[in-house]
Amino acid sequence: VGAVWAWSRGRPGLAGALLGLGAATKIYPGFFALPLLLERLYARDVRGAIRVVAGTAGVWLLINLPFVLANPDGWWATYAFQARRAADLTTNSIWYWGFPDLSPSTVDHWSFALIALSWLAALVAGWRLAGRTGRYPWLQVSAAMLCSFLLFNKVYSPQYVLWLLPFFVLLRIRWGWWVSCLAVDVLLYVGLFRWYYDIT
Repeated sequence: VGAVWAWSRGRPGLAGALLGLGAATKIYPGFFALPLLLERLYARDVRGAIRVVAGTAGVWLLINLPFVLANPDGWWATYAFQARRAADLTTNSIWYWGFPDLSPSTVDHWSFALIALSWLAALVAGWRLAGRTGRYPWLQVSAAMLCSFLLFNKVYSPQYVLWLLPFFVLLRIRWGWWVSCLAVDVLLYVGLFRWYYDIT
């Protein structure tokens, strides 16, 4: 949200830095740096594009580097855990509920491939849309990338609704999507988490 505010004030470097700060806390805000970079490049603002990259990477590195140097294995532990994590009962993902017989390595490959392809499609669609409107749709592409990440990821967590809420406010979204998203979230919360409680 802070990055969107900075971007709206014409400060791409600060927007990038805030995305880097967000990525150091929870990785997904870092995803939005790529469409922001394309937004600056489409606007022929090379200096702004460099500021986006420097701000995002610089702040992320500044925050992470002390921990990498002090304890590289500990710093890497979260990423290693997520990489090794199987799509099991605790993950709530489409992989467990829709394709329970796939091996963990197959899920890893398909998950990565589908996320990468959907991101590429969103970035290209944004560029083509910019050709018609004259502006690269940074927020819309970021939202599409986040949604595809949440859909194809090995894990679906209840916290993800918090990741989506700013986009429900910042973008024009039909009320049916609001209702659908919240209905699924309530279903997961009441149904699945009550079931977890009962079986454990």
